[in-house]
Amino acid sequence: MKKLCSFLLILFCAAFTMLIFAGCSSDDASVPLAPANGSASSIENVHGLVLSRDGREVAFVEEVKIDGFVTVPMGRNSEVFEVEFMDENWEIINVDEKYYSLAWKHEDSGIATFDKPDSLNEWQFHIHGKKPGSSAFKLHLENSKGIEYSSPPIRLEVR
Repeated sequence: MKKLCSFLLILFCAAFTMLIFAGCSSDDASVPLAPANGSASSIENVHGLVLSRDGREVAFVEEVKIDGFVTVPMGRNSEVFEVEFMDENWEIINVDEKYYSLAWKHEDSGIATFDKPDSLNEWQFHIHGKKPGSSAFKLHLENSKGIEYSSPPIRLEVR
């Protein structure tokens, strides 16, 4: 009987210890963006982005809410636009360009075109205004399997 009580006490302590450690884990831990095994992982913790033009923030995207829009001049060389992806705490996510790339989809290529020369880094691009008008574009974060994150449409004005 004494051995059974000792065994049950040890079993109870082990179960209690496991419960304590399980309670300490975080369900919202960030997903690695550059896994060590070389495969691309999901980017479930991207909750928005900041779009800047020559270092000045022009648009903020948080989930589906957009604050700001992009204005470009017609016929002139565009300034450099840069994207920073943000997590739920509005902190910058360091996305590894070895696994991910930036892409875009715009509504009207007659109003503006997008360009990413080799001289820019992976998260930078140009928008060239072709004729005055309004349009919209989405920014995508892609990996080898397809689109991992897509922004809602961001308004674009060409003047």
